[in-house]
Amino acid sequence: MKPLHTQNSRDCARAWYGGKEPPNVDVLDLLEVTDSDSQLLYSLSAAGESGDYTERMQSLRHTLQTPALFSSWDTERSQLQFFKTLLDYAPHMSMRFQVLLCLGSFKGSWRDNPQVFKQQIENFFAPLANAYDALTVERMAQQLSTLWAPHPDSLLDHLLHNPTLLCQILGDRLDPGEGRELKIIGHSFAEADPDALKKLILTQTVAYERRGEIHFNMAVRHTLEKWEEDPTIRQSVTQEIDLFDTLLLHELVEIALEETTDLSPLSAHIAATSFERCLKDSILAMAIDVFFLDWQPSALLEDQREIEGEIREESAQKTEVEAQVYDSIADLFAESEVSPAPAPDPTRKHIYNTEAKGNPDGKSVIVIDDSPMIRKIVSDVVVKMGHNIIEAADGAIGIPLVRSRKPDLIVLDLVMAKKGGMETLKELRSDPNFKTTPIIMLTTESNQRVIREAMTWRVNDYLVKPIGSKKLKERIAAQLDRR
Repeated sequence: MKPLHTQNSRDCARAWYGGKEPPNVDVLDLLEVTDSDSQLLYSLSAAGESGDYTERMQSLRHTLQTPALFSSWDTERSQLQFFKTLLDYAPHMSMRFQVLLCLGSFKGSWRDNPQVFKQQIENFFAPLANAYDALTVERMAQQLSTLWAPHPDSLLDHLLHNPTLLCQILGDRLDPGEGRELKIIGHSFAEADPDALKKLILTQTVAYERRGEIHFNMAVRHTLEKWEEDPTIRQSVTQEIDLFDTLLLHELVEIALEETTDLSPLSAHIAATSFERCLKDSILAMAIDVFFLDWQPSALLEDQREIEGEIREESAQKTEVEAQVYDSIADLFAESEVSPAPAPDPTRKHIYNTEAKGNPDGKSVIVIDDSPMIRKIVSDVVVKMGHNIIEAADGAIGIPLVRSRKPDLIVLDLVMAKKGGMETLKELRSDPNFKTTPIIMLTTESNQRVIREAMTWRVNDYLVKPIGSKKLKERIAAQLDRR
């Protein structure tokens, strides 16, 4: 069996990317050469630290070395974040199997009895063959620990079972006394090569590590800072580390893995993303998803339609690939190759759009959510699907809109300060006109009690926040197709 991607580690880049694959090194070389506005923001060596980010990195090092900060991490939740990341970045059964082999080992002498082992693996992955929900993923993440374990004393092992030690290791990596080197370089990419920039946008890459240097797109900082102001962020696990620090830590984990292991880039990326999600769940991914909806360097403005077309084509190709059905357990053992933001309107968080926008000939969707970021994600997805959207910030506004507009679909937040989602759901379902109108519930809670209560009031589907635009699009399409 071939390992997943066997490129020489010193010739590759470990990237933060939103697509299934990062840009290749030739693209990054071209971007760096043609970027006229790069800055060395931080330098770490045995001689000490220097640069504009020195204070930030010192503060981050101190936070990582504070043991009490991570004492509340829950092993079960960390295991869930790892499993969800595995599903997101390894869409095929054979890829998931190989990543698990790279990052750990299956329990028992499975090589001595491959037929029994194959049946175990087939039974384990079977629920993922068709559509599955959050409860299925939670249950499987718990079952994984009975079948598989990370390599002892690995960074992933520490993440799942001793996060304080992992953070101490990362903190030591930033200590000048350890004699390690690190550079952080910021890029504007404003006038970089247009073809290379297209590939950066298509892969949603905002940062990458190579040769002990962390490179990042400086334009993303403004978006991340705005997201920190949103109440949704306050529900994240670790408030002491902000979204930009989380982005830097993702790449620091990639560096630590490259220095201490021979993991494939995909396996390392899954481990680093699991750490990131333990810190901030999927909030960083959501923020960057929104960033790429708005960010367009001047070199690309004329090519906007072409880029959008390429993004749609790439998305369609990924959907087609991910929809493949594996008919035999033998596929598990098949060889596989793994293969400056515009300033937002400062008043936006206080307003919402009660007028329909999008395609008036499309189907009608109403989103009721008190988070402006969530409303923006839902609105952008619906409009890009060719439908029209109306926004409301709470149930008190949303119910009259539903009654007057009679939408084809309602996307409803569970927790809102004024007339919450459960109250809104019950009131709508008590109205004979809306007993069968499809409703997708958005919730920050994945416990079965809340979900069961929503199901008794005939909610059609639910998504656990933070939500990604791809999954949201799939769920919305499934409900609208039934209308």
